[in-house]
Amino acid sequence: MPGASKQVEGGAGTGDSETEEEQLDLEECDLEEKLALRDAYAEAVFDVIYEELKEVLIKDVERKIETIAFEKLEQRWDEMEHSSAQMVQQRSIFCRENDESQKSSEVREGAVTPSDTVAKAVPSQTNPVIR
Repeated sequence: MPGASKQVEGGAGTGDSETEEEQLDLEECDLEEKLALRDAYAEAVFDVIYEELKEVLIKDVERKIETIAFEKLEQRWDEMEHSSAQMVQQRSIFCRENDESQKSSEVREGAVTPSDTVAKAVPSQTNPVIR
């Protein structure tokens, strides 16, 4: 019976080797599956981080654009106020000069000149009346 035990052992040994191969194949498939899942997870995390970073950068750029636009708006507003103030100042100077000019004209017109007295004294000579 020693030969019979060899057959059983050999048969069992052959079965063990197939079982070991199947076990190795299963472990290899399991490992490949885990690697694929890990790669998919890493890619998903990368995509999420990428999208969040992109949103943060876009918001940052939008804030910078808004800040620059607001600064430009304030600058233009200040320039317009300054320009308006200058226009008001120039207008007041012009009006003041114009008022002074009118006053001096009125003073000149109201002043008595020698020709005015002569014309008033002798109205018939300047405007003869026919009778």
